[in-house]
Amino acid sequence: MIKYLIDDSYEGLLTAVYYAYKSKENVQEVVSYTAQLSMLDVVKKIPLDYDLATKVDNKLKKIMSLNSYRELKLSLRSGEKDKLTIIFKYVIYTIDSGSDVSKNFLNEWVFKFSELIHKIKQEIHRYTGFIRFQKTKEGIYYANFLPDNNICDLLLPHFIKRYNSMPMILHDLRYDVLSAYNGKESKIVNKKLPPLKVDDSVIELFKKYYKSINI
Repeated sequence: MIKYLIDDSYEGLLTAVYYAYKSKENVQEVVSYTAQLSMLDVVKKIPLDYDLATKVDNKLKKIMSLNSYRELKLSLRSGEKDKLTIIFKYVIYTIDSGSDVSKNFLNEWVFKFSELIHKIKQEIHRYTGFIRFQKTKEGIYYANFLPDNNICDLLLPHFIKRYNSMPMILHDLRYDVLSAYNGKESKIVNKKLPPLKVDDSVIELFKKYYKSINI
């Protein structure tokens, strides 16, 4: 049994898939370069290779439906600890089958993959209804939140459509992502920053309300 150590990008994952096929290795687990490892682990570090990843990507485009392919990209937004292993196994099974397997829920990895996607989409839907902005002294509407999945930039288009002339910042405090909109164009910033100061009493009241509804 072997554990692959990979770059946790889409290309890093597909590179690992290529190496697994080439070596015919029985890969038990796939984790990122930053993962904590045990002394007992048999680890193989897979170097990121865009050319090899492109070969696998082209293969997937041919055998997956457009929706399944989009969900494959979306799945990497998951906050689940074992997401890389699940996605890796799902891709391997897809290629082995030579067809779209997204509805074959009897397969362990298809089922687990579908759960990842469901949780991501569910959280996106939930936050579009529950995020509330507060106006800062600078006139910017600001909201921070702690999502389970890395979805900050996926939420911004919804709020731009709803408040298209309002300068706003969505601040993901868990993944350190800011999605900003100045009333004309948007920008994504990946940087650890403290939350902006707004009316704390209003925020705490809404957080308690959200927690009670979510439970």
